[in-house]
Amino acid sequence: MFLAHLSHTGPQWDVARPMEEQTEWPAHASYMDMLVDEGIIVLGGPLDDMRVVLAMEVESEEAVRVI
Repeated sequence: MFLAHLSHTGPQWDVARPMEEQTEWPAHASYMDMLVDEGIIVLGGPLDDMRVVLAMEVESEEAVRVI
């Protein structure tokens, strides 16, 4: 099953800083790389400065909640 997820930046997002300079960026990037390496995230990235979309291959919507 493929699921698409659209999310928005959170309250810590600083619009004056690029993505790679945001709070906790190294930890976030590492986690996302792990999800790609495990084949969970098959496609994803920013749509604009405030939104991101992810396409995931999972068994169910519930499975995404435990990742």
